[in-house]
Amino acid sequence: MDANESIRLFGEFLEQQYRTDLFEQSRKGNGFLVVDFNLLATFNPELADSTLDQPEESFKAASLAIEQFELPGTKKFVVRFLNLPAS
Repeated sequence: MDANESIRLFGEFLEQQYRTDLFEQSRKGNGFLVVDFNLLATFNPELADSTLDQPEESFKAASLAIEQFELPGTKKFVVRFLNLPAS
């Protein structure tokens, strides 16, 4: 999956699943967003696999997707995943 496609897909995913949380975190001045990996895997299994295979590129793609939102406050976000598979 190329970088532009990852950014686009993360943008769609975050819009659908985390828009409210993202705006709330930004309003509070928090520079992180906690994302449930299971939701990502349900949304797009290929994007989830890519996140596991190339975590640095995926974290950057997610952060770039967040920068495209018109947020109050901070725009530099670190994405943190929970419920990652053990293997």
